[in-house]
Amino acid sequence: MRVLALILAAGVAPAEAAQVAVVITGQSARGDALRKTVRQILAGRPGLQLLDEARETHLFTLAPAPSLTAVERLLARAEMDFREFDLSSAEKALQEAATALEPHLGLRSSLNIDQQRLHLAVAVAHAQRNDARITQLLAEYAARYVGDDAAAAPWPPDLKARLVQLRFPIATALVVHAEPSGQAYLDGRLLGPTPAQVDGLPPGRHRIEVEAPGYAPANTWIETTSAKVATASLVLEPSLGTLFVAIAPPTIPADLGERLRPHDALREVATLILVAPGAQGQISLARYEIHTGQFIPWVGTTPKENDLQAAISALFAPILPPPAPPPRPVVWWPWVTAGAGAVALGGGIAFNRWAHADQADYFARQGALTQADAYSTRDSIESRALVGTLLITVGAAALAGGLTFGLWDFLE
Repeated sequence: MRVLALILAAGVAPAEAAQVAVVITGQSARGDALRKTVRQILAGRPGLQLLDEARETHLFTLAPAPSLTAVERLLARAEMDFREFDLSSAEKALQEAATALEPHLGLRSSLNIDQQRLHLAVAVAHAQRNDARITQLLAEYAARYVGDDAAAAPWPPDLKARLVQLRFPIATALVVHAEPSGQAYLDGRLLGPTPAQVDGLPPGRHRIEVEAPGYAPANTWIETTSAKVATASLVLEPSLGTLFVAIAPPTIPADLGERLRPHDALREVATLILVAPGAQGQISLARYEIHTGQFIPWVGTTPKENDLQAAISALFAPILPPPAPPPRPVVWWPWVTAGAGAVALGGGIAFNRWAHADQADYFARQGALTQADAYSTRDSIESRALVGTLLITVGAAALAGGLTFGLWDFLE
C-alpha cells in the first residue's frame, strides 16, 4: 500500500490565527480530492488559517520526476522521418526536441535521452552534408560526454575520428561544495560526496546537481576555463516529503520531533495532523505536537466527509498533559555500604581506644603482674589494636566508596 499522509501543520502565534497546511505526500489517485476535502473542512473552523498552498507543497511534498514524454515523441518522429529520408522534417523535430530538453540538460533524468538526441542529430547533419552543424554537434557531444568511447557511437568511421580530434585537452578542474553535504553529479554522472573535485574537464558549460536526504535537489550551470579551477557552491533547501512518505499507522518515527525542529522553515509550525488512507477506503488520522513530542495515536474513520470532519474536530480538542515519567528507582546499595563502613570505622576507633586504655593500665601494673599474666595482657592489647586497625581500614574504604557511588547516582 502506498502511504498518503496529509499533514495539517498548525503554527500558533500570539494574537494571530493558527496556520494550517494540508500537504499530500506519496502517490494516490484519491490524494488531490482528499486534500481539497480537508482544506474545505479546515476553512470552516474558527481560529485557523490555511497556509499558502504553494509553500506547503514546497515544504512537504516530493518533487515529481521531470516528464520527458514530449521529447521522446519528438525523437521518435525525427527517427522515422530520417529513415524515410525526410531530412528537413527530421531536423525540425530534432530542433523542437532540443528546445523541450533544454531545461533538463546535464541532469541525470535526461542523460540517456540527450545522448540519443545527439546521436540522431549528428546522423541527420551528416546526411545533409552540413559540415558546420556536424562540428557544432560533435563539439557539444565531446564536452558533455567526456568519458564515452567514440568507437561506440553509431556513426561512420570518419565522424568517430573527428570526435576523437575534438576531445579537449586535460586543462580544467572543478570543485563542488554543498550545504549540507550531499551526492554531486556532473553532467548527469555521479561525481561523489561533496566536497568533490574533478580534473581533466573540457572547458565549457557543465551542469552540477547535488542531492541530500531530506532536502530538495539543487543544480546550477558553471563555465570552466583553462585559466583557473572553477568552484561551484550550492545551498540545498529542506524538503520533508521523503520523511513523511514513509509514515504509516500504527506508529511514527521516534525521532520525528528531532528531525523537524532544526528546520528554520518550520520554526512557527506546532502541530501535525497525519491522514493516511488504508484498505477498503478507510482513513487513519493522528496528531503530533512538534515541540512537545505529544502524539495522539492513529484513529480510523471512513472516507465520508461527515466522519472525516468529526475525526479532525476530535483531534483538535484539548489534549491531556503527557503522563509523568515513572519515578527513578533508588539505588540503595551504595548507602548501605556507606552505613556499614561508618559502623566499621566507629568500631575500629573504639577497639583502638580500648587497646590504648588497656596498654596504659598494663604499664601502670606491669611490676605487679606475673610473667604469664604480662604475656596474656600484652597479647590481648595487640589483638584489639589489630582488629581496630582492620576495622578502620575496611570501614573507611567502604564509607568512601559508598558515598562516591551514591552521590554519583544521585546527581546523574
